[in-house]
Amino acid sequence: MPIANLYAASLATGSLSTPNNALGAPNGTYTTDGNGTNSWIAGFNLDPLADNIRAVGTQTLSFRVRKGSNNGNPSINTVTLFQNGVALTTFAALTGNVTSTAGQIFNTTFDGSLLSGLNNLVVEINTSGVGGRKSDRNGVELDYIQLAANYEEVLGTTISAWNGSAFVAGVLQRWNGSAWVSASATRWNGSAWVAT
Repeated sequence: MPIANLYAASLATGSLSTPNNALGAPNGTYTTDGNGTNSWIAGFNLDPLADNIRAVGTQTLSFRVRKGSNNGNPSINTVTLFQNGVALTTFAALTGNVTSTAGQIFNTTFDGSLLSGLNNLVVEINTSGVGGRKSDRNGVELDYIQLAANYEEVLGTTISAWNGSAFVAGVLQRWNGSAWVSASATRWNGSAWVAT
């Protein structure tokens, strides 16, 4: 199965300092909420894939965060995955204290059947900063969000078509990104796509 790496493409909801630093592939450029008491909730749109793609098998969601150089350990409270504006799940495995100033990766897996395609996905992260003495104040800084999505192309089929006066035999087609084109029925045999 092919894997597509979908990264944060834009800020969808909420606010945090310098949200554009969290967009795209990992690059070590973090948002700038460390060394303060900032708590934030922010949802990020993920890169979309074509409409004819479906998630299959294991999906891996991960993100890298760090704290500022002060002593306190801020926390990740919840991470929720949305599709088309509907909350699909909240990941308990993606919560906890942020203890590293160098970068700490949180990740989890879930089954692709949870998703309806790989479009209109938003990952929302809810954090709590640490208050108290100035030397203890800290917030969460975000480098990237990534969904490593196992997927397959969805074939469209026309069993029959109406020609204006009768149903006629249809053809197997697939979407190539801009148009439906002829296709042959195939299946994955574990190592390659083969004719069925």
